[in-house]
Amino acid sequence: MTEASPIPAPEPTPLPIEPTPTAEPIVATAGRYYRNMRYLMTLGLLIFAGFFAYDGFFRYPAQNKAIAENDAALNSATNDADKAALAIRQQQLGHPHTETDIAIQKVLAFALPVAAAAFLVFILRRSRGEIRLENDVLHAPGHPPIPVPSITGVDSRLWKKKGIAFVTYSDAGKSRTVRLDDFIYQQKPIDAIYDRLTARTTNTQ
Repeated sequence: MTEASPIPAPEPTPLPIEPTPTAEPIVATAGRYYRNMRYLMTLGLLIFAGFFAYDGFFRYPAQNKAIAENDAALNSATNDADKAALAIRQQQLGHPHTETDIAIQKVLAFALPVAAAAFLVFILRRSRGEIRLENDVLHAPGHPPIPVPSITGVDSRLWKKKGIAFVTYSDAGKSRTVRLDDFIYQQKPIDAIYDRLTARTTNTQ
């Protein structure tokens, strides 16, 4: 009688490999104070434009008309009491506005809204999008995704005083720079991104 061959033991089932934990993404959007203050500055330019328009198109011409009418009445007055009253009013009205004065008010009334629009476009573009560090890749407006290993240096000379740092990286053999600014963008996320990048980069100034 032959012996039965031993039943081979089942191979152990391999345990699933847990993925390496990654840090939470850090996202910095436009700084609220930076944008709100510049919205107010834009509004201020528009308000001044309104004042200049009112002066150039209404107030100055009306004052010149009142001065001219008062001068004509003074020149034709025969009664001493009327002359005295008109002379006092002449002093109160002051000197007439020149054509140059009126033209300047009108130019400013048109120029300031244009300046306000250009300024608004500038600040919105400067603080557009977001700066994000996720999975060891830095994302910034106007730049391709930047792997942290491609970062060649961090210029921190303005960081302590102004919260500004310049991150240099290599892109297809060319050196490019990303500006980190914790005033234009949210301070805490930008500071966290800066800390993480400087911890990973040896070439810092």
